[in-house]
Formats: sequence, C-alpha cells, structure tokens
Amino acid sequence: MYILALLLVFFMAVAVEVPMIMAAYSRACVYGFRVGLSYCLVMLSLMSFNVGIFIVAVAGHAVGFFVVKFSAFRRSKQDEEDEDEPNY
Repeated sequence: MYILALLLVFFMAVAVEVPMIMAAYSRACVYGFRVGLSYCLVMLSLMSFNVGIFIVAVAGHAVGFFVVKFSAFRRSKQDEEDEDEPNY
C-alpha cells in the first residue's frame, strides 16, 4: 500500500507539471508557425529582386530587433533598480 501511495503522489506531481510543459510546447509551436510564415512572406517579397524591398526588409528586421531588445533591456534595468531599493 505504501508503494502504491508513493506512485500516486509521484504521478500527481507529474500531472501538475504537464500543463506547464504543454503551454510551453504550444507557445513554441505558435511561435514557429508565425516565424515560418513571416520568413516565407519576406522571402517571397525579396525574390522579386527589388533593391527597395530588400532595404525595407532589412530595415524592418533591424527596427524590430531594436524595439524588442531595447524594451527587454529597459525591463531588466528596472528590475535591477527595484531589487536595489531598500524595503521599509
């Protein structure tokens, strides 16, 4: 009976973690689909061999990278400042 109880607790602990794994897996699948679609659309537009479209695509990737990384950097700096403040 003790071994059965141990197995039950073990499987309950696994069951608690499964939704986290499934959520991460589904987010990864959606992200992969979105990136694949965007690269497909960008590639198709670049295959027109138009220099203007190429420059705009590169500029769009650069601006997107800057916006995402800048906001992540700002959030991490804010988190560091919040940790440095004394708690009264």
